[in-house]
Amino acid sequence: MSGRMTVESGFMKYEVVNPSDCCYVYSDDPRIAAVAVAVASRGKYGLVSESGKSVLPILIFSDLGEWLASVGIDPDGLLDYIEENAAKIAEVLCSVTYRGGCRTSTNNISRAFEECADQILERQKVPRSIVKCPRCGCDDHIRSYYERKSQHTYVTGVCEQCELRYAQYDGEMVWDRFHPEGEANYGPL
Repeated sequence: MSGRMTVESGFMKYEVVNPSDCCYVYSDDPRIAAVAVAVASRGKYGLVSESGKSVLPILIFSDLGEWLASVGIDPDGLLDYIEENAAKIAEVLCSVTYRGGCRTSTNNISRAFEECADQILERQKVPRSIVKCPRCGCDDHIRSYYERKSQHTYVTGVCEQCELRYAQYDGEMVWDRFHPEGEANYGPL
């Protein structure tokens, strides 16, 4: 994530309708926010905009396919839609904030949403960020893998052309230096 998503940074705030704590997610696209919450909650939560308009109904007793079609997404193409928008969906899922600053119930919505974001990003087989390899100069053979811990994002990857491995911490690239035994030294993270 490039930073905390807030209303001040141009994102809309949406209330996650659920039986536990009052919480919010942030997005610049209501459809992305709705799909993110629908997928992460398996249709058990709804979503309401700041103006009070329902963006996502609770789908426990409804058909997800009908709702998807009503917002212009082919129900048979949901996995493709998620794959095409994985980074944005993951950002929404990692943006959970609670009214009052912390949760009060045993239902940890933010953790569940972050785990769903991790699974969505893990499924991706394409590079998530293009960087230029400092050794061979290529920029089309970089494979990246995301891991989110707490409020930090760790990215590891490898240049498939020259096999240089790298690590990235919250967006700052750290190229590794190999020891003769093949152990990577990523320096201070």
